[in-house]
Amino acid sequence: MRKRSIRREITLNEKEDKKLQSLMQKSGLTACQLLRKFILETEIRPRPPDEYAQLLRELSAIGNNINQMAYKANGLGEICIEEVRAMREAFEKLYKEVKR
Repeated sequence: MRKRSIRREITLNEKEDKKLQSLMQKSGLTACQLLRKFILETEIRPRPPDEYAQLLRELSAIGNNINQMAYKANGLGEICIEEVRAMREAFEKLYKEVKR
């Protein structure tokens, strides 16, 4: 069941509609979502770039690998220096990607 049962109709002029369309495109939100954010005085942020999801996946993979190395180091009392170097290189590559 829908949480929102009250419907409202709005009328816009051409300038207002263009502004609404522009905000929708920049934020990735629908008109209804935008209006709700305005009403609730919630910050409207631009939609993240398409590469954002891929960067998050890569960062998550690096974090998982670091956790596995830490677990192994704590359990065995040793660490593989090659794994550390590989993680550092992956992190530096990702960092450069984010900085550009």
